[in-house]
Amino acid sequence: MQYRRLSSPDVTGMFPRIQACYAWTWSGFHMTPHVHDRAEIMYVVKGRCRIRLADDERTLDVGEFVFIDAGVPHALDVDDESYMTNVEFAPEESKGLLTIGGLCRSSETFRSWLAACEAYQYGIDPDGGLYRSLSAVVDAFGHRENTEEAMQELLTGQLLLKLAVTLRQQGTRTRCLVHVRRCMRLLSERMAEDIRINDVAAELGISAAYLQRIFRQVQGVTIIEYLNQLRIERAKLLLACTDDPVVDVAMMAGFNSRQHFSRVFTACVGKSPLSYRREMQGQTEKQVFLFD
Repeated sequence: MQYRRLSSPDVTGMFPRIQACYAWTWSGFHMTPHVHDRAEIMYVVKGRCRIRLADDERTLDVGEFVFIDAGVPHALDVDDESYMTNVEFAPEESKGLLTIGGLCRSSETFRSWLAACEAYQYGIDPDGGLYRSLSAVVDAFGHRENTEEAMQELLTGQLLLKLAVTLRQQGTRTRCLVHVRRCMRLLSERMAEDIRINDVAAELGISAAYLQRIFRQVQGVTIIEYLNQLRIERAKLLLACTDDPVVDVAMMAGFNSRQHFSRVFTACVGKSPLSYRREMQGQTEKQVFLFD
Protein backbone atom coordinates (compact mmCIF):
# COMPACT_ATOMS: atom_id res chain seq x y z
CA MET A 1 0.00 0.00 0.00
CA GLN A 2 1.26 3.47 -0.89
CA TYR A 3 1.12 5.91 2.01
CA ARG A 4 0.72 9.62 1.27
CA ARG A 5 3.01 11.53 3.61
CA LEU A 6 3.06 15.26 4.34
CA SER A 7 6.33 15.62 2.47
CA SER A 8 5.09 13.83 -0.64
CA PRO A 9 5.48 16.03 -3.75
CA ASP A 10 1.87 15.46 -4.84
CA VAL A 11 0.24 17.03 -1.76
CA THR A 12 1.10 20.70 -2.29
CA GLY A 13 -2.46 21.46 -3.43
CA MET A 14 -3.94 19.48 -0.55
CA PHE A 15 -4.48 20.21 3.13
CA PRO A 16 -4.54 17.85 6.13
CA ARG A 17 -8.01 16.85 7.30
CA ILE A 18 -8.37 15.85 10.95
CA GLN A 19 -9.60 12.27 11.00
CA ALA A 20 -9.39 11.46 14.71
CA CYS A 21 -8.44 13.17 17.94
CA TYR A 22 -8.69 12.44 21.62
CA ALA A 23 -7.75 13.39 25.15
CA TRP A 24 -7.47 10.14 27.06
CA THR A 25 -6.12 8.63 30.26
CA TRP A 26 -4.39 5.32 29.51
CA SER A 27 -3.57 2.87 32.31
CA GLY A 28 -1.96 -0.55 31.99
CA PHE A 29 -2.39 -0.39 28.20
CA HIS A 30 -0.32 -2.14 25.55
CA MET A 31 -1.16 -1.38 21.93
CA THR A 32 -0.61 -3.92 19.19
CA PRO A 33 1.89 -2.61 16.60
CA HIS A 34 -0.03 -1.19 13.65
CA VAL A 35 0.30 1.10 10.65
CA HIS A 36 -2.21 3.43 9.00
CA ASP A 37 -2.54 6.08 6.29
CA ARG A 38 -2.69 9.02 8.72
CA ALA A 39 0.03 11.11 10.31
CA GLU A 40 -0.36 11.73 14.02
CA ILE A 41 0.94 13.69 17.00
CA MET A 42 1.00 11.91 20.37
CA TYR A 43 1.60 14.23 23.35
CA VAL A 44 2.06 13.32 27.04
CA VAL A 45 0.21 15.68 29.39
CA LYS A 46 0.67 13.66 32.60
CA GLY A 47 2.61 10.54 33.48
CA ARG A 48 4.77 8.80 30.90
CA CYS A 49 4.49 6.25 28.12
CA ARG A 50 6.70 4.18 25.84
CA ILE A 51 6.55 4.55 22.06
CA ARG A 52 7.66 1.61 19.93
CA LEU A 53 8.43 2.37 16.29
CA ALA A 54 9.77 0.24 13.46
CA ASP A 55 13.42 0.62 14.48
CA ASP A 56 13.28 2.65 17.68
CA GLU A 57 11.81 2.73 21.18
CA ARG A 58 11.62 5.66 23.57
CA THR A 59 9.94 6.73 26.81
CA LEU A 60 8.09 10.04 26.68
CA ASP A 61 7.63 12.18 29.79
CA VAL A 62 5.42 15.18 30.56
CA GLY A 63 5.62 17.82 27.84
CA GLU A 64 7.19 15.46 25.29
CA PHE A 65 5.62 14.30 22.05
CA VAL A 66 6.23 12.33 18.88
CA PHE A 67 5.20 13.13 15.31
CA ILE A 68 4.62 9.96 13.27
CA ASP A 69 4.01 10.24 9.55
CA ALA A 70 1.74 7.90 7.58
CA GLY A 71 3.00 4.37 6.93
CA VAL A 72 5.22 4.08 10.01
CA PRO A 73 4.57 0.99 12.19
CA HIS A 74 4.14 2.02 15.82
CA ALA A 75 2.72 0.99 19.18
CA LEU A 76 2.06 2.54 22.59
CA ASP A 77 2.75 1.04 26.02
CA VAL A 78 1.57 2.55 29.32
CA ASP A 79 2.47 0.57 32.43
CA ASP A 80 0.97 2.87 35.05
CA GLU A 81 -1.09 5.88 33.99
CA SER A 82 -0.64 8.52 31.33
CA TYR A 83 -2.95 11.32 30.23
CA MET A 84 -2.34 12.01 26.54
CA THR A 85 -3.75 14.02 23.69
CA ASN A 86 -3.56 12.85 20.09
CA VAL A 87 -4.47 14.27 16.68
CA GLU A 88 -4.46 12.23 13.46
CA PHE A 89 -4.66 13.78 10.00
CA ALA A 90 -4.17 13.00 6.31
CA PRO A 91 -3.83 15.21 3.19
CA GLU A 92 -6.98 15.63 1.13
CA GLU A 93 -7.93 17.91 -1.74
CA SER A 94 -8.28 21.43 -0.34
CA LYS A 95 -11.74 22.96 -0.51
CA GLY A 96 -10.99 25.97 1.60
CA LEU A 97 -8.44 28.66 2.33
CA LEU A 98 -5.24 26.75 2.99
CA THR A 99 -3.00 24.28 1.19
CA ILE A 100 0.25 22.63 2.17
CA GLY A 101 1.92 24.47 -0.70
CA GLY A 102 0.49 27.74 0.57
CA LEU A 103 1.93 27.14 4.03
CA CYS A 104 5.30 26.41 2.47
CA ARG A 105 5.22 29.66 0.49
CA SER A 106 4.21 31.77 3.49
CA SER A 107 6.39 30.15 6.19
CA GLU A 108 10.11 29.50 5.72
CA THR A 109 10.11 27.48 8.95
CA PHE A 110 7.34 25.18 7.75
CA ARG A 111 8.95 24.85 4.32
CA SER A 112 12.34 23.96 5.81
CA TRP A 113 10.85 21.49 8.28
CA LEU A 114 8.75 19.78 5.61
CA ALA A 115 11.73 19.53 3.24
CA ALA A 116 13.70 17.69 5.93
CA CYS A 117 10.68 15.92 7.43
CA GLU A 118 11.54 12.46 8.73
CA ALA A 119 9.23 9.48 9.10
CA TYR A 120 9.00 10.26 12.81
CA GLN A 121 10.39 12.93 15.12
CA TYR A 122 10.49 13.31 18.89
CA GLY A 123 10.22 16.69 20.56
CA ILE A 124 9.77 18.58 23.79
CA ASP A 125 7.26 21.41 24.16
CA PRO A 126 9.05 23.84 26.50
CA ASP A 127 6.50 26.66 26.55
CA GLY A 128 3.32 24.60 26.17
CA GLY A 129 2.48 26.20 22.83
CA LEU A 130 2.08 22.94 20.95
CA TYR A 131 -0.17 21.57 23.68
CA ARG A 132 -2.39 24.64 23.46
CA SER A 133 -2.70 24.17 19.70
CA LEU A 134 -3.51 20.48 20.13
CA SER A 135 -6.13 21.26 22.77
CA ALA A 136 -7.75 23.87 20.53
CA VAL A 137 -8.01 21.31 17.72
CA VAL A 138 -9.44 18.60 19.99
CA ASP A 139 -12.00 21.04 21.38
CA ALA A 140 -13.01 22.39 17.96
CA PHE A 141 -13.35 18.99 16.32
CA GLY A 142 -15.07 17.52 19.34
CA HIS A 143 -17.76 20.17 18.85
CA ARG A 144 -17.41 20.60 15.13
CA GLU A 145 -21.15 21.02 14.62
CA ASN A 146 -20.69 24.39 16.34
CA THR A 147 -17.36 25.25 14.70
CA GLU A 148 -17.25 26.71 11.18
CA GLU A 149 -15.09 24.88 8.65
CA ALA A 150 -12.92 27.96 8.19
CA MET A 151 -12.08 27.95 11.90
CA GLN A 152 -11.35 24.22 11.83
CA GLU A 153 -9.00 24.78 8.92
CA LEU A 154 -7.23 27.71 10.57
CA LEU A 155 -6.74 25.74 13.80
CA THR A 156 -5.26 22.86 11.81
CA GLY A 157 -2.92 25.25 10.02
CA GLN A 158 -1.89 26.79 13.32
CA LEU A 159 -1.15 23.31 14.70
CA LEU A 160 1.04 22.43 11.71
CA LEU A 161 2.99 25.68 11.98
CA LYS A 162 3.48 25.23 15.72
CA LEU A 163 4.62 21.63 15.16
CA ALA A 164 7.15 22.79 12.56
CA VAL A 165 8.45 25.61 14.77
CA THR A 166 8.78 23.33 17.80
CA LEU A 167 10.59 20.57 15.93
CA ARG A 168 12.87 22.96 14.03
CA GLN A 169 13.96 24.53 17.31
CA GLN A 170 14.90 21.24 18.96
CA GLY A 171 18.46 21.48 17.74
CA THR A 172 18.99 24.85 19.45
CA ARG A 173 17.75 23.86 22.92
CA THR A 174 20.17 24.62 25.69
CA ARG A 175 21.04 22.48 28.67
CA CYS A 176 18.51 24.37 30.77
CA LEU A 177 15.74 22.40 29.03
CA VAL A 178 17.23 19.17 30.37
CA HIS A 179 17.08 20.55 33.90
CA VAL A 180 13.52 21.81 33.42
CA ARG A 181 12.37 18.48 31.99
CA ARG A 182 13.91 16.57 34.89
CA CYS A 183 12.32 19.02 37.33
CA MET A 184 8.90 18.52 35.68
CA ARG A 185 9.33 14.75 35.96
CA LEU A 186 10.19 14.97 39.67
CA LEU A 187 7.25 17.25 40.33
CA SER A 188 4.89 14.89 38.50
CA GLU A 189 6.17 11.86 40.39
CA ARG A 190 6.18 13.50 43.84
CA MET A 191 3.30 15.95 43.71
CA ALA A 192 1.61 14.26 46.68
CA GLU A 193 4.71 14.82 48.83
CA ASP A 194 6.00 17.90 50.66
CA ILE A 195 8.23 19.15 47.83
CA ARG A 196 10.94 21.72 48.53
CA ILE A 197 12.56 23.59 45.66
CA ASN A 198 15.96 23.48 47.37
CA ASP A 199 15.79 19.68 47.53
CA VAL A 200 14.78 19.39 43.85
CA ALA A 201 17.59 21.74 42.79
CA ALA A 202 20.12 19.79 44.87
CA GLU A 203 19.03 16.55 43.21
CA LEU A 204 19.52 18.18 39.80
CA GLY A 205 22.93 19.50 40.85
CA ILE A 206 22.09 23.20 40.33
CA SER A 207 21.18 26.11 42.58
CA ALA A 208 17.57 26.78 43.55
CA ALA A 209 17.77 30.33 42.17
CA TYR A 210 19.01 29.10 38.78
CA LEU A 211 16.35 26.38 38.65
CA GLN A 212 13.57 28.85 39.42
CA ARG A 213 14.85 31.29 36.79
CA ILE A 214 15.13 28.81 33.92
CA PHE A 215 11.86 27.11 34.85
CA ARG A 216 10.04 30.45 34.62
CA GLN A 217 11.76 31.23 31.31
CA VAL A 218 10.86 27.89 29.76
CA GLN A 219 7.41 27.21 31.23
CA GLY A 220 6.15 30.75 31.69
CA VAL A 221 5.07 29.99 35.26
CA THR A 222 6.87 29.51 38.56
CA ILE A 223 7.63 26.06 39.93
CA ILE A 224 4.97 26.49 42.61
CA GLU A 225 2.37 27.57 40.04
CA TYR A 226 3.22 24.57 37.85
CA LEU A 227 3.09 22.21 40.85
CA ASN A 228 -0.32 23.58 41.81
CA GLN A 229 -1.52 22.97 38.25
CA LEU A 230 -0.41 19.33 38.47
CA ARG A 231 -2.09 18.91 41.84
CA ILE A 232 -5.31 20.51 40.66
CA GLU A 233 -5.43 18.20 37.63
CA ARG A 234 -4.99 15.17 39.89
CA ALA A 235 -7.66 16.51 42.25
CA LYS A 236 -10.08 17.03 39.34
CA LEU A 237 -9.59 13.41 38.29
CA LEU A 238 -10.15 12.15 41.85
CA LEU A 239 -13.23 14.33 42.33
CA ALA A 240 -14.73 13.14 39.05
CA CYS A 241 -13.90 9.43 39.36
CA THR A 242 -14.10 8.65 43.10
CA ASP A 243 -16.36 9.27 46.09
CA ASP A 244 -13.43 9.99 48.40
CA PRO A 245 -14.05 12.83 50.87
CA VAL A 246 -12.72 16.19 49.74
CA VAL A 247 -10.18 16.25 52.57
CA ASP A 248 -8.76 12.92 51.34
CA VAL A 249 -8.65 14.21 47.77
CA ALA A 250 -6.74 17.24 49.01
CA MET A 251 -4.14 15.08 50.76
CA MET A 252 -3.75 12.67 47.83
CA ALA A 253 -3.22 15.63 45.50
CA GLY A 254 -0.50 17.05 47.74
CA PHE A 255 -2.30 19.81 49.65
CA ASN A 256 -1.70 19.96 53.39
CA SER A 257 -5.18 21.16 54.35
CA ARG A 258 -8.70 21.19 52.98
CA GLN A 259 -8.90 24.97 53.35
CA HIS A 260 -5.75 25.58 51.30
CA PHE A 261 -6.91 23.05 48.69
CA SER A 262 -10.36 24.66 48.37
CA ARG A 263 -8.85 28.13 48.03
CA VAL A 264 -6.37 27.10 45.31
CA PHE A 265 -8.90 24.87 43.50
CA THR A 266 -11.54 27.59 43.38
CA ALA A 267 -9.03 30.16 42.13
CA CYS A 268 -7.81 27.83 39.34
CA VAL A 269 -11.08 26.16 38.28
CA GLY A 270 -13.58 28.89 39.05
CA LYS A 271 -15.73 26.70 41.27
CA SER A 272 -15.38 24.86 44.55
CA PRO A 273 -14.31 21.19 44.71
CA LEU A 274 -17.83 20.12 45.70
CA SER A 275 -19.40 22.12 42.85
CA TYR A 276 -16.95 20.59 40.40
CA ARG A 277 -17.72 17.07 41.68
CA ARG A 278 -21.48 17.61 41.29
CA GLU A 279 -20.97 18.91 37.75
CA MET A 280 -18.83 15.94 36.78
CA GLN A 281 -21.14 13.26 38.20
CA GLY A 282 -22.02 10.83 35.44
CA GLN A 283 -19.31 12.09 33.13
CA THR A 284 -16.10 10.34 32.16
CA GLU A 285 -12.49 11.43 31.82
CA LYS A 286 -12.19 9.86 28.40
CA GLN A 287 -13.01 11.73 25.20
CA VAL A 288 -12.75 10.20 21.74
CA PHE A 289 -13.74 11.85 18.47
CA LEU A 290 -13.61 9.81 15.26
CA PHE A 291 -14.69 11.25 11.92
CA ASP A 292 -15.78 9.76 8.64
